[in-house]
Amino acid sequence: MDIASLVSTEEGMSLAREYSCSFFETSAALRFYIDDVFHGLVREIRRKESSLSMIEKKVKRKDSLWRKLKGSLKKKKETTT
Repeated sequence: MDIASLVSTEEGMSLAREYSCSFFETSAALRFYIDDVFHGLVREIRRKESSLSMIEKKVKRKDSLWRKLKGSLKKKKETTT
């Protein structure tokens, strides 16, 4: 095992605190906790996506860009027919 590829527990915990995220001790070479971390990461991504979509629904504006475009296309279609 290459010493340069090791990260100390203290360094990992420090970075986790700095970035406000979880810290896991894993080993890709020995496959320790790799699946657990991967599944946890996927759950976190899904949770954030879900909370973002709920926020977007609450903040949806009545005069969205899409509605403006759609309205202008209807006007053009009516004037050309």
